[in-house]
Amino acid sequence: MIYKQDDGIWSGWERLGVSCDPVRLSLGVSYDPVRLSLKYFNAFCISDYFPWLRGKTDFDGHEKIIRNAIECVRKYHDPLIDERIQMWNNGERKQELDLLDILIKHDQPKLTPQDIKVPSYCKNYIHYELMLATIDNPSNAVEWVMREMMSKPTILKRAVEELDKVVGCNRLVEESDLPQLNYIKACIKESFRLHPFAPFNVPHCSEKDTVVAGYFIPKGSHVLLSRLGLGRNPNV
Repeated sequence: MIYKQDDGIWSGWERLGVSCDPVRLSLGVSYDPVRLSLKYFNAFCISDYFPWLRGKTDFDGHEKIIRNAIECVRKYHDPLIDERIQMWNNGERKQELDLLDILIKHDQPKLTPQDIKVPSYCKNYIHYELMLATIDNPSNAVEWVMREMMSKPTILKRAVEELDKVVGCNRLVEESDLPQLNYIKACIKESFRLHPFAPFNVPHCSEKDTVVAGYFIPKGSHVLLSRLGLGRNPNV
């Protein structure tokens, strides 16, 4: 929810009555709190390497920025989630129509409202995590797939033929069609290989000394894998 105005980025959240003043003051710029979270989640933070510093100090100010951004999101999201839960409890809603409905009615395990919402301590934030993952990733993926297919007309033609055969021209693609769209799925996976969402995977920490592909990784090491390097390496 971004509105560009002049040289800054004005948040659509404020138009919904959500104040993000703490974030603006800490950054000196107006940011959508969700994109702000994306910016700082993977940023270098000294407490990631020295966990005993958490809660005691915040040298770079990242923890405060993230907390303020999450609070902005909670002010908008929590009332909507509570309203939807109440609709299910009152019998006003009987059919699962979107992801929030699925999370509310999920039985194994049963999710509490706090599991679905964005907790202030940013743990078990199912709905928020899914929202973050779907801001840019789907649109970027579609753009790269279309770009690669348009540069190879024979591949695009075969993909269109598969769509015409399985789906036709009178309706949109449905989830039940996916098992039959094997060629298009192969094109999408190939695009993922060539153009991953991020250059590196999420950092992992080794729990013990180990050897992977001949490389010794000491316990406690932070490991990053290059998605781009793995995807374009012919030896992998």
